[in-house]
Amino acid sequence: MIRICLALVLIIGVALRALPGVVADFPLNDGGLLYAPIHDFQRVGLTGFPLFTAYNGGVIPFAHPPLALYLVAALAEMSGMDVLWLFRAFPLVWSVLTLPAFWLLARALLPTRSGVAVAVAAFALLPAAFQTSIMGGGVARAPGFLCGLLALWQAVRMLQQGSFRHAAATGFLAGLTLLFDVESTRFLAISMITLGLALGRRRDALPRLALVGVVALIVAAPWLGRMALTSGFAPFFSALSSGAFALIAFRPTPPFNALAAILTMLGFVLSIGLVVAPDRRAFFLGWLIAIYIFDTRSIYPHSAPAVCLGLGSLLGSAPVGPVREWGSVSSVTGRTSEWAPVASLASGAATAIVLLAFIVLRYLLPLPGELASLRPLSQDERVTMRWVADNTPPSSRFLVISGDFWGYDRTGEWFPALTGRTNFLIPQGMEWVPGGAFSARIALHEGAQACGNQDANCLARWSRTNQVTYDHVYIARRSGRSCCDVLRAALRADPAYTLLYDGPGATIFGRSPTT
Repeated sequence: MIRICLALVLIIGVALRALPGVVADFPLNDGGLLYAPIHDFQRVGLTGFPLFTAYNGGVIPFAHPPLALYLVAALAEMSGMDVLWLFRAFPLVWSVLTLPAFWLLARALLPTRSGVAVAVAAFALLPAAFQTSIMGGGVARAPGFLCGLLALWQAVRMLQQGSFRHAAATGFLAGLTLLFDVESTRFLAISMITLGLALGRRRDALPRLALVGVVALIVAAPWLGRMALTSGFAPFFSALSSGAFALIAFRPTPPFNALAAILTMLGFVLSIGLVVAPDRRAFFLGWLIAIYIFDTRSIYPHSAPAVCLGLGSLLGSAPVGPVREWGSVSSVTGRTSEWAPVASLASGAATAIVLLAFIVLRYLLPLPGELASLRPLSQDERVTMRWVADNTPPSSRFLVISGDFWGYDRTGEWFPALTGRTNFLIPQGMEWVPGGAFSARIALHEGAQACGNQDANCLARWSRTNQVTYDHVYIARRSGRSCCDVLRAALRADPAYTLLYDGPGATIFGRSPTT
């Protein structure tokens, strides 16, 4: 019966991943940042590497993990397939494959078949487990996440069985993760450390963990070597560290956030304590806290494995008695404390409360906005961007006002890729520029988008304050949402701006150079 129910849930999970992309005629939400380098490869050839991507002004080092870009570019070159179609198909295929990969990981970490079934069902149905993977940017995120899950599965087998064969497999999959996606690499590194603390306390674990690192570096060596000879490792480490709560707390430049620093240290200590605890339910909670502290930018998708496995450990375990311990003193000596049932009950209750609160606050409450992000760039906006490419100078500097949160600003991200013009607001790609360019661009984006419901003076103040010059303003139009109508009307009446284009996709204004 469990198998039948699980099979039905998996079918529903595949349908949930496929439906948004099947009904769309363009990649969901993002992908513009990765679409432009495909054309860079086609321009210089598959055997060459440009130093900078042409995306958004050509200031971003070409340091993105290249494997997904190579696969798409090579397939498009050999088969003649449309790159935009591949940006819809590849993420879906990789995302569906994460279901059996997660099943393997759940089998390795959970002691009961019912627990595995609960965890896999939750992973199949939770939008957090697949939302960002099926977007256009999932062309790199989804295979990276898939390889990361498989690497964790092999790492668990390695630490449980002490096998060098599993260590080599873990290293190979970790190297592939590194070649696909930097965010998945960050997730894998954090998860490997937590697994090592929980299961790697045997003396023979260290040589196997060292072998994992050596094999991973060998697999990724061609890309790492090329990076060392061109841009150096600064862009990679800049992207790897972007968006972590811990870095916000301990930033090297003012202002120093004392509260964030205290919370980070407390969370770090709590995470280690939970990870090394004998109760496996506490491990999943500690893993979740570690992901939140060090992988904050990607907390929505990367928290899903810990949350789903935690649910499986709670709902799939025996209703009474302690959870089977792993690596604890009592499991080695054969002695169990008389307080074990009480401790087990307290651990289960605390884990359940935290997981429930996290699911409600991080998954359910933001769900409408998260699902709204699974939309493609409209045909009307694509027509408008073709007009921009044909009718504006290549050196034009645009402010693209969409009213969207920067992470889901599909208009802003696709604009440079489809027009060849610079959007001075979009943060995507700036994580690869060292020196805090990413956080600075997020602040610029938020400030300019806030002017969407104000008059032209707001843009003037924003421009003076941030010392930003621009010559065009692109204001998006969205069906069912009246974004930026106040600013649109204000710029029509302002003599410093000239109406250049007004269509169903957007309104475009030219700005007087003397303004």
